[in-house]
Amino acid sequence: MIEIIKIGQCSSLSGKTSLTYHVGKKKQQVYLQLQENSNGGFFCKEWVTLERLGVENNKPISSDSIQALFKGKSTNTGGFLLAVLLNEGLVQAVGKQSYRCCDPGPFIQGLRQ
Repeated sequence: MIEIIKIGQCSSLSGKTSLTYHVGKKKQQVYLQLQENSNGGFFCKEWVTLERLGVENNKPISSDSIQALFKGKSTNTGGFLLAVLLNEGLVQAVGKQSYRCCDPGPFIQGLRQ
């Protein structure tokens, strides 16, 4: 069972909606889960690990690359999860719609405190 260790909120990438999400852990794995969208748009509530999302220092990431993990699920999921990653400092914007992963170490270490 995944233990919820943090409940967070952030704006979507467009700024048109507010998202609520959970950060969880199970053994040594860190998970994210979208929970609510203030505008009622659909999204996948499936837990996903940082590893599966491909969060590695200096690696490019996009909503499309995240969405590819959720084939057959709502197309909002990739963008919403990217907004969560941005809010948690796990990615940074490097252009108008380009993002690069940051070192996940400080985020993971912060969860242990």
